Parts: sequence; structure tokens; C-alpha cells
Amino acid sequence: MNNINGEFVSIGGKDFYRIDNYDRLDPFLFTIASSNDIWFYLSSNGGVTAGRQSAEYAYFPYLTEDRMCHSTDTGAKTLIKVNRNGAVQLWQPFTESLINPYEVERSIFKSVLGDEVIFEEHNLTLDLTFGYHWQSCDKYGIVRTAYLQCGKQDTDAELIDGILNILPYGIRSAFQLEWPCLGDAYKSSEIVGDHTAVFALTSAINDMPEPEEMLKCNIAWYDADFDCDICLSEKALDGFVRGNIEKSDINLGDRGCFLLNFKLLLKSGERK
Repeated sequence: MNNINGEFVSIGGKDFYRIDNYDRLDPFLFTIASSNDIWFYLSSNGGVTAGRQSAEYAYFPYLTEDRMCHSTDTGAKTLIKVNRNGAVQLWQPFTESLINPYEVERSIFKSVLGDEVIFEEHNLTLDLTFGYHWQSCDKYGIVRTAYLQCGKQDTDAELIDGILNILPYGIRSAFQLEWPCLGDAYKSSEIVGDHTAVFALTSAINDMPEPEEMLKCNIAWYDADFDCDICLSEKALDGFVRGNIEKSDINLGDRGCFLLNFKLLLKSGERK
């Protein structure tokens, strides 16, 4: 069994503290520091809750620590199909399944300033490394950056990668906890342009037979030097596994997702 180790490392000239094999510990809670009004809590198993100012302006459902540590349907999600020599292998980095066909090593990095966190998984079987960063930014809000790095063998890969369960603007914290299914009924996710999606309510939530528009929203967008298809529903994950993703520019009455489907061709040692 690999040991749990910790040490200070430097990445891109920035100092981090790294914990190797952190997944052998019980899930633990930590935060990302911000110079603005963004608050961000994470669990070491991938669960997140974040927003601006207070719980009333959350980007992801506002959960207590015990619920967040058992939440696998909120936050980052990635599936990778690796095609080598005509054989396709499916890899889900950071899966919590007890059945995992691959030998993997996981590390977590947190910057000394506390303003950035990196999750990284090295698949020893496939000789690939996948990782993603969480950061907060004054101009853009919450930023997630992901990368795939190839080992010695060239790799042809298809990915679906992104974020699950993005809240629209206007769902208060008490409502999230008491009537989450009712809140889903009001949700609308829509692709706007080539790189952006908006997450909004079709109307303000109330119990009166009166029309009331909700004119604010949360947004997500991506920046990449290759083409991506945006998927708004977590059903796209199942479609990716089956090889048939049903794509739509709008998703109504369902939790909002921002998933990107794309292909990469990596040369030996290359990282994208």
C-alpha cells in the first residue's frame, strides 16, 4: 500500500503543499481563499459548494460538511475514452467506486497562499495523468482549468469534462435544502453563442398564481484551442459511455451542467 506523504513543491514558480495518496484518508474539508466576495468550500473527495457574498448567492447547492462529503453529483466530473491499437478503454478519474480496473495514484495540491487547489490522478496502467485546478478570480469568478498529459505512448482520447449541478440565480439556501426537486422544475440551461451557457429560472419561485420574471442568471463559458461541444445535461455522461450523446441547446426542468465533449491526440510526453 502506498504511503500518505506531504511536502512543499513549486509549480510554475508558485509554492504548494502536496499530499500524495490523500484518497487513503477520510474525506476532509478545506477552502479556497479569495480577494473578493467569492466563498468556496471543497471536500477532498471532490464535493464543492461555492458562491458570492453569502449562501443566498450560491453557484452550487449550499450543503453542510457531512452532505458535501457524500455528494458525487456536484462539481467536477470527467470521463475519458482512450483508443490505443484499436482497443477503447474507459477511465473515470477520481472515481469513488470500489471497483477500479486501473492502478492509480492521486495527489492534492494547495497553494501556500490558499488561493488555488489542484487535484491530480496518475493512471499507471494507461500511463496518463489528468488533473484540474480550482481558483477564484476578481474578473471571472470561479475558474476551473483541466489538463491531460500523455506518458511515453501516443494517445488518441475522447473526453467529456466539466461541472455538474450549477445553480441558476435566485434559489435561496433554505429552498435548496427543503424543496430541491421543486426548484429543479424552474431551472433552465441554455447555450448562448459558441462557448457560453446561461443558467436561469423560467420564473421567480413563488406559490402565488402571478407571473414574475427572473431577469438575472449565472453563466459559464470555456476557453480552449480546440473545438468542443457543450452538453447541458448529466445524461450526456451516460450517452458518452454508450457512444451516443444527445445534444440540445436548451435543457428545462433539470439540474444545470456545463460539460464539454471533445477529442485530443497527444504525442509522447505532450500535455493539453
